[in-house]
Amino acid sequence: MVAVAQGVSRFLAVESCGQCTPCKQDGLAISDVLERLREDEATETDMDDMRARLANVAYGARCNLATQHQVVVESIMALFPEQFSGHLDSSLPAAPPYLVAAIHQILRNHAIVDQREALKQPDWTFDETYSGKAPADLLDDHHTNLGRL
Repeated sequence: MVAVAQGVSRFLAVESCGQCTPCKQDGLAISDVLERLREDEATETDMDDMRARLANVAYGARCNLATQHQVVVESIMALFPEQFSGHLDSSLPAAPPYLVAAIHQILRNHAIVDQREALKQPDWTFDETYSGKAPADLLDDHHTNLGRL
């Protein structure tokens, strides 16, 4: 369930437009902690940081995405505490990633997700590296460039 929480968290953090700084920045930080936890590399300090960010992620949000992030991750943590503690103390083996992505197609009642989503960067590109900018920042750059024409 830690892998599921991390998959959901990554999806929501990547899909955040970045207009609301806590949604994008705290969302990415939450996803990073869950990634380390899934790999049995997180510390109690990481967990404390993640809990603080979960409490803040929806602050001032313009849409419901950040609230979804908060509610889903906190719910999974509450329902499966032994999974989280097991990865924290490494009594459970590292878990493989769980991709949460758009459904590409359905074959014989089996959903096939778009595997490319695993490569999607938080700036909504598929570049090799993350630009460090939110999609909303890139839109602002686009408008600025248009104004110079």
